[in-house]
Amino acid sequence: MPGITGFVGTGSPSDGKAALELMVKSMMHEPFFTSGTCVDERLGLYVGWTAHKGSFTDCLPIWNEARDVCLIFAGDEFTEPSELKGLKSRGHRFDLGDASYLVHLYEELGENFLARLNGWFSGVLIDLRTSK
Repeated sequence: MPGITGFVGTGSPSDGKAALELMVKSMMHEPFFTSGTCVDERLGLYVGWTAHKGSFTDCLPIWNEARDVCLIFAGDEFTEPSELKGLKSRGHRFDLGDASYLVHLYEELGENFLARLNGWFSGVLIDLRTSK
């Protein structure tokens, strides 16, 4: 089943990356899965994921235009088309049909964006602007 794995910790970055790769590898149950990792050594953050190829989350990691906010997301979310149109009209760049718009909701609403989401999901949000 697709999902997210990872940890926050200190120690050797090479050991952390190796452990994360093993965690992701153990989630690759099907040949039609895609996977990836996102590591920020400054934060001691090691996150990995698997997803179905061509699915809503086959766009990870999701970065904003400035590459200082990143979202790793698993599941589904059903935002109203008018919300997506509004994000586009305010200059955000993302693909329709996948989760790439979600990071822009966070940019505009902060943590309150969670209350606007409609679906079944989990995620990891990395905000390098605040080192969180």
